Amino acid sequence: MPAPTISKRLTELKSALLAATFAVVALAPHEAAAAPQTVKENTLSVGSDLTYPPFVYMKDGKPAGFDVELMEGIAKQLGLAAEFKDTRFTSLITGARANHFDVIASALYVTPERQKILNFIPYIKAGSSLLVLKDAKFRPANEKELCGKIIGSMQGASWLPKLKALSEDYCAKNNLGAIETREFDTDAQVTQALRSGSVDVEFMDNVVAAELLKKFPDDYAVTSSALIYPIMVGIATPPQNKELFNAMSDAFAQMRKDGSYDALVKTYGMEPVTDDEIKAVVSTAQ
Repeated sequence: MPAPTISKRLTELKSALLAATFAVVALAPHEAAAAPQTVKENTLSVGSDLTYPPFVYMKDGKPAGFDVELMEGIAKQLGLAAEFKDTRFTSLITGARANHFDVIASALYVTPERQKILNFIPYIKAGSSLLVLKDAKFRPANEKELCGKIIGSMQGASWLPKLKALSEDYCAKNNLGAIETREFDTDAQVTQALRSGSVDVEFMDNVVAAELLKKFPDDYAVTSSALIYPIMVGIATPPQNKELFNAMSDAFAQMRKDGSYDALVKTYGMEPVTDDEIKAVVSTAQ
């Protein structure tokens, strides 16, 4: 078989290099794709109330928790660096809508009211628990037993309108006394009010309550017999940045596919969302 000419060898070499280039591009789609527009270049700015373990909190001077690790994973998929902006819970939605940050990741419940002004990607299922002092005589098993009592809660919590409706529609009609709610800036302040006797019960996220019991098993008790007001928790973006929302949806889907999401859920003891639950919420995005 005669030796190939130099010209033919060069042609074959060019073809091989071109094929290799296409192969590299095909193997690295995230690197090839342009990053979505964000408030700060090359950065995914995340609004979080960093006082809410195990979702978001400070540990050794750095943001930590489930939401933090989730957003770092999503940012990595997008080729961005995650930057967390500590913001009180009641200011998170207004902050996102004013473009102070790109996304909210702070144990934010997905509610119909919030879906009117934000786009959500649900990532876990949660609900509420009733927390009392360990030696408390009043030990409510459900929300209907809160009539005539003082309830402590974080400001802006999604369950507050429900407790108000319960007080008006059930407690008042049955002459059981109104449910009085006292709101605080942080969950830690609510717990302090419980310790001081300013409130009878703390109404809180069930995962946060479980975390508190791990640290202080001799001080507190969860008395609710079942999850109250079950709901999904999601990361949220303002509707004006649909490009970022779609990119984060794809990044989250990739984390679920490669197993990193499942590992995170297992580490923190969270309840994962299903494909159908995600689609039902994401499909309502504006």
